[in-house]
Amino acid sequence: KNFPENNAVDTVSIQLSDGKGVKSRFGRSAWISSLPAAFGQSRDLIIGNKAGGMIYLKGTSTGENPPNQRDVQLKIYPNPTQGPLTLISTEAGKVSVINALGQHISEEFAISANSPFTLETDILPPGVYFVRLLSNSGKWVSQKFLVQE
Repeated sequence: KNFPENNAVDTVSIQLSDGKGVKSRFGRSAWISSLPAAFGQSRDLIIGNKAGGMIYLKGTSTGENPPNQRDVQLKIYPNPTQGPLTLISTEAGKVSVINALGQHISEEFAISANSPFTLETDILPPGVYFVRLLSNSGKWVSQKFLVQE
């Protein structure tokens, strides 16, 4: 619902971490934003108002991950980049960088699970590249990234 452009005041229920439900009202001066977890397993919420009040609600879902969340995942950012690129994977493994022609332009290097790894891209000419991760469990995933001037 678009609360900032809504003239009516709406009441919503929010369940707190202790299991208690509370009612909250959203109106013209309130906003809500959803923040996904790094690998999409839960979502956090930030609720605020134009007067500067803000509350952070941590996602506490205990349900099973969707089927596509069981495979190895690789997140890279910022993309596009003009400097260092950060890689985070759900599994440890070996990474290689490949250019748009399919040529391996770096030696394979190891990364740890759930730990940010910084890849320096300042030596790469502007263009499209791919990061390929072969996990220690034999699964692989590729992500495209763009190097800008």
